[in-house]
Amino acid sequence: MITGSLMNLGVWIRLFALISPTQGYAWLVLGQLLPGLSAPIFFNSTALFAARWFASGQRDLATAIGSMANPLGLAIGFLFPSLIVTDAPSSQQFLVVLASEAAFTTLITLIVLIAYRSNPPTPPSFADEQQAGEFKRDLLCLVTNRHFLILLFSFSIGLALFNALTFLLYQLIQPSGYSSSDAGVFGAIIIVAGLVNAHFCDDGVGGGWSTDSTGEQCSAEGTSELCSTDGMDERCSTDGMGERCSADSMGERCSTDGIRERCSVNSAGERCSVNTTGARCSIDSMGELCLTDSLVGFRLDGVSISGIGLHRSK
Repeated sequence: MITGSLMNLGVWIRLFALISPTQGYAWLVLGQLLPGLSAPIFFNSTALFAARWFASGQRDLATAIGSMANPLGLAIGFLFPSLIVTDAPSSQQFLVVLASEAAFTTLITLIVLIAYRSNPPTPPSFADEQQAGEFKRDLLCLVTNRHFLILLFSFSIGLALFNALTFLLYQLIQPSGYSSSDAGVFGAIIIVAGLVNAHFCDDGVGGGWSTDSTGEQCSAEGTSELCSTDGMDERCSTDGMGERCSADSMGERCSTDGIRERCSVNSAGERCSVNTTGARCSIDSMGELCLTDSLVGFRLDGVSISGIGLHRSK
């Protein structure tokens, strides 16, 4: 809703640049500012959409396809105006371009509002249902992870260079005698070449397809390691002293952070969480519940053993 509202408001405000020529530049900047503010939300919605609507074995491909939509839209945005606006532009030509963009954006927003919901009726997996309340914890973990901050800074520099190049492309090639139409074609070629390169580097749709089909993707940087194996439905990340794993095929989810451990096993109808002060276990299929609050506790075949005693319940 926020992204669609800012996008639509911005593209319609830009039309005032043609209605009021004396203040046209101010209206144009304001109309471009609002979609720019919504861009971070829009870019990150792809991963959120894949996480909410697709199972773990399908998310890589869904994210790759969604990520390609943005550069493809940029390529179309370079070509479309160059086909309408000539080297001797008129206000009528700009009106056609801006009105077409506004109408298309509004139409897409209306379709999303009518046919799209934020969450599916049922979570794609039990692990996704359990992770619903962990957003704040994961966000705090990210902003305090120096490896993520390094990656964020590096990506931001590359994205800023790309945006600056495409924004100033016409000014760069104009001294060589190229027209604005040529700038649109060159911009589209740059983006398409980047997509082809990403495909062969297994970061685009090819990467998403190979990850989903072969079920393996790993990257390591310093002491931080991130691995996902969709064939075994296992995801594991280690960063310093902390480790977090989930295995959906076995119905098991485990996270370790320093000295705390938490596990849940779905295949046997078992849920177990262990912390520094004790253990708590429950087995729904066997109708069993055990709880120990001592310093040491574990469950074995329906028996809960702790430092202060033995308890068995069925």
